[in-house]
Amino acid sequence: VYKRQAERMSSISATMQRCLPGLQTALSQMDKMDLGASMESFNKVFEDLGVQSIATGEALDQVAGTSVDMAEVDKMIEQVSAENGLKIAGDMGSAGTGKIGQKTDIKSSIGDMEHRLAALKQ
Repeated sequence: VYKRQAERMSSISATMQRCLPGLQTALSQMDKMDLGASMESFNKVFEDLGVQSIATGEALDQVAGTSVDMAEVDKMIEQVSAENGLKIAGDMGSAGTGKIGQKTDIKSSIGDMEHRLAALKQ
């Protein structure tokens, strides 16, 4: 066990020695002032994103925390439908009466849709 650890440390040390000249060259070629300005700019953008993330989270918490009175929603739907001449009260109850994946008579369904469309056009 100790022998393997010693071999790994020796391998890591050799790798670090091979990488060191490349890192030193890269550091010597970098303009430290430009690098500092870039890092400051990055930090500012990162902080701005953090503030926006917090604000968005708080807004979503407020929205999720509010409850809606379903009677008010129903009243608004009725008002909008009355203003636009729509009939929905009877149609909503028939939505979703079949099982998903249940076979239906396509011709009958198409005929029913054509009758509905004709009624809507009048």
